[in-house]
Amino acid sequence: MFVRVISWIILFAAEEAIHVRHTNQHERGQVALVRGSFSGCVLDFVIYALVMIITLLSLLLPTLLGSTLAVPTPRPVFQDENLTGKYVYKNYRKGKGGFENHLEITSGANGRLHVSFELTYFYMAGKDETFHEGSGEGDGQLKGNVLTSTLSDGANGSCRVTLTFGETLLAGEYVVTVKAAPRCEINVSPDGVYKKDSVVPKGRGIAAPRPLVPRTLVQQEVCPDPKSPCNSAAKEFAPYELSFQLPGKLTKGRTYTSLPFYAVLLKTYNAESCDADDHTESIERERLKIQLAYPHNKLFASYSCPNLDAVDYSFSGKMDSTGERALIMTFIAVYAGKTQAEGSNFLQYIRTVYPNATLKQMTASYEILDQ
Repeated sequence: MFVRVISWIILFAAEEAIHVRHTNQHERGQVALVRGSFSGCVLDFVIYALVMIITLLSLLLPTLLGSTLAVPTPRPVFQDENLTGKYVYKNYRKGKGGFENHLEITSGANGRLHVSFELTYFYMAGKDETFHEGSGEGDGQLKGNVLTSTLSDGANGSCRVTLTFGETLLAGEYVVTVKAAPRCEINVSPDGVYKKDSVVPKGRGIAAPRPLVPRTLVQQEVCPDPKSPCNSAAKEFAPYELSFQLPGKLTKGRTYTSLPFYAVLLKTYNAESCDADDHTESIERERLKIQLAYPHNKLFASYSCPNLDAVDYSFSGKMDSTGERALIMTFIAVYAGKTQAEGSNFLQYIRTVYPNATLKQMTASYEILDQ
């Protein structure tokens, strides 16, 4: 607006100058007017051109300078205390599958943030709905609006994640975009856009229930190498147990079952003393002695001693026809392979020493019970 006012003043002054010049020429006489007519026209043209350029600039300058002179929108300031809380990413649809992932951010040590994920991926197995579970936690330092952390599931699984915080239309309310590195080994992908998990006020409704799914998780591999057992933060396998992969966090009352495998049943026992609380020392000494002959195949045992934390093994012939009475409670067995062919080959080798040995297809399972 200021530039336009100046251009109008210049235009008015130019017109007045031209008018005065013409009047003076007229008063000086016709000869002077004719002699200066050509140069006068040129001068008039130059004056009018300058005025038009200034007028044009007065119209364009506000547009050209608008973006430069505009006051920039302040970027949100991300502070640790504003970002802590619970977030959720959910695209699950009943009968369609999907993710239901939960993220909790808390204050960690040395000014860092602690992130913890509980992950569930639902999918259809034929007509039945089942799911994978995973979890992981770690610390990270917030830099601007980005936090990176290496998650651990407590069972040798890890995942490098990047969390990018963004403010919603509501001031002080944030969303978190989570992106995992290509090699992520915590069983379920944490990728997604997580929103703040709103708590329903008391008396104003109830939270939506989790989908009804089978209580048995997707089966996992056993670890048959006696020198490299599976590790889990939630379960410490006994030396005589055949370990298998477990999540870092376990749910009470839920059964965790391994994939089927083949094992050779070496010996069974009708009675035991349970003189070592959860096992019998004489049978355990025998197991350790036999293990020396098969250094690459885990030799495991099952005891009937009171132990609610023990791994259970299922196979044909263990229970009677009603499934209510155990026929084989205490035994020693050795891992024989994933397939029946592998198991049969190993059985032939075993029978050179143990002619009464039998091949069984088994599964190992574990459940946290109240003790």
